[in-house]
Amino acid sequence: MSLSSILKRAWFRSLQRPMNILVSPAVIPEQPIKELELDVSQPIYYVLSHYSATDLTLLHQQCLNVGLPSPLVDKDDTDYLFVLRKKRIWNKSTNYRRHHPKLTHILDRQKDNPELNVQLVPVSISWGRNPGKEKSLFRIFLSNTVGGIGFLRKAIIIFTLGRQSFITFGKPLDLNPLLEYSGSKDHRTLKLARLLRVYFHHQRSASLGPNLYDRRTLMKELISTSQVVDAISHESKKKKITKKEARKVAKKYAKEITGNYNYYVMRILETLVGWILNRVYDGVQVDNVERVRGMARDYELVYVPCHRSHMDYLLISYVLYHQDLVPPHIAAGINMNFWPVGSLLRRGGAFFLRRSFAGNKLYSAVFNGYLNLLFNKGYSVEYFPEGGRSRTGRLLQPKTGMLSMTVDNVLRGRKKPLLLVPIYIGYDKIMEGSSYLGEMRGSSKKSESIGQLLGARKTLKQSFGRVYVNFGEPVCIEQWLDTHQENWRDSIGDFDERPKWFGGKIKQLSVDLMKGINSAAAVSPVTLIALVLLSTPRYAIDKEELIVQLNLYLKILRNIPYSSDLVIPKGTADEILSAAESLNAVHRVQQSMGEIVYFSEETAVLMTYYRNNILHLFVMPALISSCFRYYRSLGRSSLKNNCLILYPYLRNELFLHWDQDDFEQALTHCIEFMISEGLLIERANKLWRPEEGSPEMRSFLILSESLQSMLKRYAIVMTLLVRYTETEKSFTRRDLESSSQKLAERIAILYDINAPEAFDKTIFSSLITILRDEGTITNSEDGYLVVGQHIKELQQITASMLPISTQQQLQQMVV
Repeated sequence: MSLSSILKRAWFRSLQRPMNILVSPAVIPEQPIKELELDVSQPIYYVLSHYSATDLTLLHQQCLNVGLPSPLVDKDDTDYLFVLRKKRIWNKSTNYRRHHPKLTHILDRQKDNPELNVQLVPVSISWGRNPGKEKSLFRIFLSNTVGGIGFLRKAIIIFTLGRQSFITFGKPLDLNPLLEYSGSKDHRTLKLARLLRVYFHHQRSASLGPNLYDRRTLMKELISTSQVVDAISHESKKKKITKKEARKVAKKYAKEITGNYNYYVMRILETLVGWILNRVYDGVQVDNVERVRGMARDYELVYVPCHRSHMDYLLISYVLYHQDLVPPHIAAGINMNFWPVGSLLRRGGAFFLRRSFAGNKLYSAVFNGYLNLLFNKGYSVEYFPEGGRSRTGRLLQPKTGMLSMTVDNVLRGRKKPLLLVPIYIGYDKIMEGSSYLGEMRGSSKKSESIGQLLGARKTLKQSFGRVYVNFGEPVCIEQWLDTHQENWRDSIGDFDERPKWFGGKIKQLSVDLMKGINSAAAVSPVTLIALVLLSTPRYAIDKEELIVQLNLYLKILRNIPYSSDLVIPKGTADEILSAAESLNAVHRVQQSMGEIVYFSEETAVLMTYYRNNILHLFVMPALISSCFRYYRSLGRSSLKNNCLILYPYLRNELFLHWDQDDFEQALTHCIEFMISEGLLIERANKLWRPEEGSPEMRSFLILSESLQSMLKRYAIVMTLLVRYTETEKSFTRRDLESSSQKLAERIAILYDINAPEAFDKTIFSSLITILRDEGTITNSEDGYLVVGQHIKELQQITASMLPISTQQQLQQMVV
């Protein structure tokens, strides 16, 4: 061993002890071998951006921790290199040519040995996550993000930020395109070095984002944009005030809207959210974030999660921070801007919007202008497409205002494409459960306040299980428009008015995003238990029968999964039951003939929320089972026809992702699965339901029951429509909504679980909108509803999927 090697090894060894004490990095991904598909039996070369002995020591330590070969162990198949160096007086270039021979060797080795898989793994190490303000002393002295730094500055950074460090392993670079390059060997090496430099530049942007803005400077820039200047002029003429007064109003709106992102407040909120998640919840399960991490370098990101709880506001920021991604600027309702929470949220990245712009063109222009500035400056943004928190557990119909402004920005022309990231958020238990029930039963919504915040202290003493965050398939707006709207690029740069296709495509895109959220659903123990028990007559079931049903549902999820993004519980049915029981979501009672698992009346009402989180995942087998509630047997064609007739209504309400042809194909797979499980019997060219009294029949009925509340709602509306048609009575949409809601409430009180979602007016309003969109009902010129001719057939098919007793109840009550 050479003297230089001995001295180098001694130097690195001397750094290990202080590094162990001062540095505690987050490794991303947590399992790089598995998630990046690294082969430790093949050559691995680690690439770092700048030469740094401490970074190399940290890489050595973490490689040993995660099972990767260390770059500091003398092996032929493992080594390291750097692509940049510190800029000094005597060298103006930051390019690090010392390791170019090593890059050449790597390329030659792969070319001469095609059986080898030479893995060139880029590794990014960041100390702290503060991008710094555009003019900040912090960036001058403590930031290590601008380039290589000296020994003293690095020592201070390690001492102050060592426990806020991140080490991110990237996917190995594909060397094949370079090997096929026809240029010289030196040119090929330079090209690889340039690719690595670009990679680290983009990785820094994905991790830290652009420099933070000064709020006052940004507000001045916002008020000076042509969009806001025109709106000020319009406001002045409309309200007959001076431009100075109108400008003052615009400044007031800007102050109300704009965020004031502060890294240190963000760190405080991150610590607070982490404390809550570990005290009240059992942590956060994050899935499929690697797809976002891979795209963050090439796209501007817009996160569009579903909205379940107030916890959602900072949850996504917390998750992204710990995944070495930039926390976004978050669109929050103006109701959250109360002392002292509003100020904290504003400094944590929130910006505020009113529930309605109500024709206020100046406010709309200021808000739209601010959103455009965020996009154009490269900040990631988060907003909730539903507009508010769901009180029923199902996705709400999307609001399109924020999405319209986002697509507007694309039509203004962009350097980087915009990527919409749908996110599913789920909770074993939500903190607001009891208040949701009260609101749906008619109680007025309590305004957010400091008093309400102090009252939440009791909540901190309870356990709410786990939180689930699953990132769905991202949607690139430009690519989506290429597919769905021909010649849309002709509208780029046209600021006078929106193109004619705009409204329809925005609605279609918003629905696609909701489908993406549902496709990324995470099934939890509580949601699965709720789905089973709420399908039993008295919300109680024998424990062994429950285990059988849970195993059936797990088989459905694994053998005919709703989507590839679906997250399924990893435990057994017994473990799922134990997990739900530990949260007091379910109770057991010992009886002489065996244990009984049950919901109390109050718990059952709340559990409808969690059942609705995953109902769409079982809609196909439940629909098939429901077709046999009245018939003992059906031909395949009749069964498929009945399902296909109802599918458009189910698809629009539950945001199901299949189109009509895909649904028919999936229907065939589901039928075959049910035959293999004994849930359907095929004989004499017909499909038969299981034998009466058999265990399969019991499972079959429980499965069909999960869809009964929806089918009952359909039957109520369609029965009323048929009755209106038969009596030739004129009626409006409001009449139909009111009658449907009152009838559903009466049936729920007399015969069913008295759950507010059974007669929620918004759900009936959405259903009637779906009926109109499908052409089942239309509006006459005088404002009355006109019913389509096929309503009778639709009503009969729906009614046939309900028990005889329910059909009789409907006929008696609809007079």
